[in-house]
Amino acid sequence: MAEIRNLIQRSLSNLAQAPFKEFKARLNDEKVEGDYARIPWGSLENADPIDVSRLIINYYCAGYGLQLTLRVLEEINHRQEATELRAAVEAGGCPLSKQQDGPEMRPAYGPEATLTLLVEEHILRPKHLLNIKRRGNIQTLQ
Repeated sequence: MAEIRNLIQRSLSNLAQAPFKEFKARLNDEKVEGDYARIPWGSLENADPIDVSRLIINYYCAGYGLQLTLRVLEEINHRQEATELRAAVEAGGCPLSKQQDGPEMRPAYGPEATLTLLVEEHILRPKHLLNIKRRGNIQTLQ
């Protein structure tokens, strides 16, 4: 999953400022499949390519996130970047046809996912996470 995120990040870093802004706007407006949620504009608006690639993987996992990234790149007429991303993924031994996310791969939403993200972003310390879980205060985050 980190490999896919790095490839997406590299592709987004290759976009100039205006196309990158358009990518974020289109990503925010894009219709997503199934029970996936759109990434909120507040999270995307000031995000850099590193942040956007993390958001894509956190919201959509590797397979669907990659498909969505490719689709949006093509929609904003950056087909060359989409082609290069596709080639890089396949060159890394990850054929696109195998980039499927099963239900067990989908990101969790709700208080547990929020806490995990806070720890990953170094906003909440792991020991505090354990204290919250021990006390049963996790439901207060909803």
